[in-house]
Amino acid sequence: MDLWFEPRDIGSRASQHGLNCTRGGDETKQLPSNLRRAFTGERRRSPGAGYVLCIPNVGGQHMTGRRREPVLLYSVLLTAVGVFLTITGSRDGNTGTLIIGIVCLLLFGLATIVLLAQRFGRLPSPATPRSGSRWGGARSRSRLGRDWAVPMFVHEGPLPELNSEAKEELQRVIALLVDYGFFVPEAPSPEQLEAPAADYGEPVVLSSVLSSVFTAPSYHANFDIDRYTQNLHFHLWKMEQSSGVIERQMIDLVDLCDGALIVDDVTIDQSKFPRVTVSATVNGESFESSYAGSNKWMSTVLIHDLAEVYEQLGLPTRLAAVNAESGMYLTRLERGAVEKLNETFTHGKDPAAGIFWIDDEQFRHESG
Repeated sequence: MDLWFEPRDIGSRASQHGLNCTRGGDETKQLPSNLRRAFTGERRRSPGAGYVLCIPNVGGQHMTGRRREPVLLYSVLLTAVGVFLTITGSRDGNTGTLIIGIVCLLLFGLATIVLLAQRFGRLPSPATPRSGSRWGGARSRSRLGRDWAVPMFVHEGPLPELNSEAKEELQRVIALLVDYGFFVPEAPSPEQLEAPAADYGEPVVLSSVLSSVFTAPSYHANFDIDRYTQNLHFHLWKMEQSSGVIERQMIDLVDLCDGALIVDDVTIDQSKFPRVTVSATVNGESFESSYAGSNKWMSTVLIHDLAEVYEQLGLPTRLAAVNAESGMYLTRLERGAVEKLNETFTHGKDPAAGIFWIDDEQFRHESG
């Protein structure tokens, strides 16, 4: 969950979400195109307005991973010192200098390799198994919590608008989403979503309308996301996969099951990374999901395996996912809805975009 606030809002709003706040910088490169434009001033607002990036601790870990950068820099410098001392000691015949150089080279060289591997997703960040959790049963949003992974900013100036044809398409898409049960308990109006949909660009497509719901507070201060998203969750494809993030993926999927899944005694084991093993008791039965994970990219194996358990209950609904530019939206739809929606909607230029049943084998992939 990355939230963009103006500096004057930090004290009152960021503290309500338990956020850590830092100045925005390179993080904007990972945002969806419309959010990146809004933050950097490429469109519709002046650059350098002093916005602040606020990031929470998820599962006890700071999600940007930027605190490792100074450590990596120091490790590289000390490795270079080790190389210099080793060469100098060998050349001058100074045994003491040679030993110190070799020790520095071995210690800090190894540390550099490990930090670089973590930086580029080959090794996990340190994490301990999480156990003793219980989710599901009687539906309780306040107990499960709500984490929004889509960044938010405060729009300045006139609101962007759609052309007449795009406005009609926006109305059509919202009406269809209402019919299929995406928006619960209420549906947003086309007027509320026009500005964020316009910033996402034309044509209006399914994923951009769903994204507009999550970014609408940036354009309308009184827009309450929770009024429309009790049957929606969003997850970023690219995010550090700590045990806390993996736990949130499970919680959100169980939350969508409306009490049909009860999950106890969850353990998330990353000790043999890249192998990630999640074990639990689901509806009284043993459950295990194991996959080759990535430090930086979400895997769909875990939510696929949980969705299979839900499918085996034989209920009139199945768990579905809508692929978007930077992540996916999870929801629960009636049987047959995905096939009809894929026939109805244009998903844009991305061939991977579309709507999928999460329990389908084609949706199951390990990472990246």
